[in-house]
Amino acid sequence: MTKADVVEQISAKTGIEKAVVLKTVESFMDTVKGNMTKGENVYLRGFGSFIIKKRAKKTGRNILNLLFKELTNNLYYFLNQI
Repeated sequence: MTKADVVEQISAKTGIEKAVVLKTVESFMDTVKGNMTKGENVYLRGFGSFIIKKRAKKTGRNILNLLFKELTNNLYYFLNQI
């Protein structure tokens, strides 16, 4: 399902214009993205949670067999509550 499909279904169920629904959906997505870039998790009760997990540093080797430390990565997850 794409964003356009979501907008179309919400518009059909509620009778609200597609332009208004699209603006609302995009505003929601921007809010979630903004909070996650700040490092905050987003919890929506009855729907799911947008979670950030931090991966620990790991020691690796390159082709010359030299040790180096990899950077930590943030992993982004959506956990549904269905």
